[in-house]
Amino acid sequence: MAQVCKNYGQRVQLSLFECRVTLAQLEDLEAKLLKIMDLEKDSLRIYVLYGGREKSLRAHGKDRYTDFDEPLIL
Repeated sequence: MAQVCKNYGQRVQLSLFECRVTLAQLEDLEAKLLKIMDLEKDSLRIYVLYGGREKSLRAHGKDRYTDFDEPLIL
């Protein structure tokens, strides 16, 4: 499941990913995850943050998030 999530966003913690997606991409991601997950063992939670990450998040400590929509200098 992590490999699928990596195609849509970035790992924030071991089993937590942040993904900036359109509604169509979200539906695609969810369908792919539901197809491969073991419903008896795995858990999938999707939180939709209306208004974006900036309006929904309070981060403390080291925030390793990279905003790929902003210019990146390598």
